[in-house]
Amino acid sequence: MATKPKILIVENDVSLRRMLENNLRAMGAEPHCVSTAHEATQRVDGEKFDGVFLDWSSPAIRGEELTRRIRTSKSNAKIPIAMLASQRDTSAVKTGFALGVTFHLAKPFGQKELQRLLNATRGTMLEERRRYMRIPVNVPVICEWSEKDNAKRVPGRSVNLSTTGLLVMLTPHPDLGIEAALEMLLPALKRNLTPKGLVKRITAENHVAFQFVKFPGEERELLETFLIREPAGAPEPGGPASK
Repeated sequence: MATKPKILIVENDVSLRRMLENNLRAMGAEPHCVSTAHEATQRVDGEKFDGVFLDWSSPAIRGEELTRRIRTSKSNAKIPIAMLASQRDTSAVKTGFALGVTFHLAKPFGQKELQRLLNATRGTMLEERRRYMRIPVNVPVICEWSEKDNAKRVPGRSVNLSTTGLLVMLTPHPDLGIEAALEMLLPALKRNLTPKGLVKRITAENHVAFQFVKFPGEERELLETFLIREPAGAPEPGGPASK
């Protein structure tokens, strides 16, 4: 990855938590450690992570509840979750996978097992990060929508772009919740992209955030290729550029 994967470690055992933290850091990750369900919930609700290591056996963690919370969160619903539980606890493992756990790391485990798991999750973490990465892009954008039976066609300029949305300088602009047809030319692609977007946010500077709701399949693939090749911007705080 271009930057270190941000990993949340939710572990009540101090020695195991320290071992995970030290090993993940040595493997090139950015570990963030908490020891209670309350701390974990606050972090999951307020920050974007690339993956979670979750202790399933501690009453202080409440693995089932926290897994549900992660899978319904706005920013972290699709990230890999590795449950830490004994190989003998087959009931817990079965429950974990049913709730949305991605991997089971059987206790006790060592550096080799941890490295293998991190390698296995890198592809998923990279794909998830791309969804939340905004790329500064300044190109003309045409926005069309209907307002009180009147068709509007307004030119604007893009500010940033992600696989899920677009931020545009636009005056006048559609209201929140309005669906608009968008058209933009990315010079590197030498063709227009024509997604439809839903207005999710409007700033005081007349920056309008659109969340893509319809995107021709071939055009979406071209956009994903373009974003992968462009220099990466920064993750949008709390979610995609459109949120």
